[in-house]
Amino acid sequence: MSAATASGTHAGRAARGGQRAGRGALGPRLAARVPALLRDAGFRRYWSGQTISMFGDQISSIALPLVAVLSLKASPAQMGLLAALVWLPSLLLGVHAGALADRHGHWRALMMTADLGRAALLASIPA
Repeated sequence: MSAATASGTHAGRAARGGQRAGRGALGPRLAARVPALLRDAGFRRYWSGQTISMFGDQISSIALPLVAVLSLKASPAQMGLLAALVWLPSLLLGVHAGALADRHGHWRALMMTADLGRAALLASIPA
């Protein structure tokens, strides 16, 4: 029996020193290469949530002007106004909202509420 055909059998596992093929053989080596921060479940949850949020931001920053041009036949001046209005909430409310968030605490719940609020506002655009 060749090594290629024996690799998935008990004889193949015995030839490799008794290690099972798949995750078990690479687990300790791979775990040593992963940074400690990525092994933390709380950080992975936070990072995943922020990645999804940023992905949604990027989609809306492309899709909203595209809808304005294609559906509403917006002029270049209106597109410039739309681009400026995107930054208006951050400029007007950013410092005050940050101070309230620092005073109140519960940042995770606040971030989730803000993301859900943005999603609801974006979902109301077609209506």
